[in-house]
Amino acid sequence: MMDTGIDAPRVVNLVFFKMVKSSSKYWQMIGRGTRLCEDLFAPGEHKKEFVIFDYCQNFEFFEEHPDGITSKNMKPLLQQIFEAKLKVSQLVSDLSDKTDAEREVRDGYLDDLHKAVQSLDENRFVVRKELRYVNDYSNKNRWLNLSKSGVQEINTHLSHLQPVSKDDDELARRFDMLILIYQILLLSGSDNTGKYMTKIFRTATSLQKKDNIPQISIHLPLIKEVQTDQYWETVNIKKLESLRLALRDLIKYLESKTQEPIYTHFEDELDYDGIKVRGHVNTSYESLKSYKDRVESYIKKNKDHLSIHKLRNNVPVTKEELTALENMLFTEEIAGTKQQFVEQYGEKPLGAFIRSVTGVEQSVLNEAFANFLQVGELRADQMTFINTIISYLSKNGTIDKSMLYEPPFTDQNDQGIDGVFDIEKKEKVVKIIDQINCNALTA
Repeated sequence: MMDTGIDAPRVVNLVFFKMVKSSSKYWQMIGRGTRLCEDLFAPGEHKKEFVIFDYCQNFEFFEEHPDGITSKNMKPLLQQIFEAKLKVSQLVSDLSDKTDAEREVRDGYLDDLHKAVQSLDENRFVVRKELRYVNDYSNKNRWLNLSKSGVQEINTHLSHLQPVSKDDDELARRFDMLILIYQILLLSGSDNTGKYMTKIFRTATSLQKKDNIPQISIHLPLIKEVQTDQYWETVNIKKLESLRLALRDLIKYLESKTQEPIYTHFEDELDYDGIKVRGHVNTSYESLKSYKDRVESYIKKNKDHLSIHKLRNNVPVTKEELTALENMLFTEEIAGTKQQFVEQYGEKPLGAFIRSVTGVEQSVLNEAFANFLQVGELRADQMTFINTIISYLSKNGTIDKSMLYEPPFTDQNDQGIDGVFDIEKKEKVVKIIDQINCNALTA
């Protein structure tokens, strides 16, 4: 119960009622009793000793195995990040022809690591145990021209000492690690970067969908750039470091999706006669795209197609035009079958779906609300509410009217539209919205 994170100086009796094989945990458990406490028994009678009741033969085990048994558990994330930064800095140092940008990244990481060691709390037992190395590497000169033995010393005696702060963001640290792994692979000349590129690409895609958050909108140009061929064709460790610093604090805004486990039980049948051997497969930027990315990218590229143009400009489309759009979209190269589309997006009408990708031109929306704005003699909060509707429609294409009682439509009044407009004006606003929504369906 009291192995780490507990400071109880008054404790004089410790009960070891679990078996441990980790040397550091063993000494941390003992360390619970080593805290001094003045006047514990009476004025002038200080705590000088404590008693350990060891029910699980831990003392016998560590007499035989002083260093304990190394656990095969994964290293803590902070330790992984520490060691990855050191690895990147050493790979850069090993380059025969280093660029200024690569030196900058290396020096920045070494500076981070030096400050991390320098700031370690010497009152922590695990730190005191490695105090010789802590003092040695608190000197900045020790980080210059590190030898292989120096790197080994740091990874063995210092990397595991990094304390977890309550202000640390787990998601940000995971993004740090993702970027660091990519940097290591780049510097190592590895071709195994595909899955890491995909993760970064999809992270940027997800962040772009949250562009209504001010902290994200500031970095929107970079987020969009990450989703282009040009970015990945010219990627280097400096660009990745700039990306890490810009996006790490934004990851917390992404919603984590939980997936229920799916259990299957079937046997694969391999058609050996049907196997065709191909040459090298070109893993281009297109391979990054998921089904949704592929479909939405195609619609954006064809935004000036007659029917899509109509939907963007709030012009009613006919059933025949939507059928033609289906024939264009539901092909193997783009969206596959209609059933695949439904599995991804649900039973959403095609016109409304296309609107959700392209949005509606803001000038068209301004025109749709023009009469209401000019004749309505609106207050400031009402004008703001209408502008919020226009902004929402310009990005999402349609509005479910229940949204008018949820953020961002509750920013002006917690009752949403009911708290901003009287019944007459509310009905006029809803009528305009209905007309805009209706134009995404067949005329």
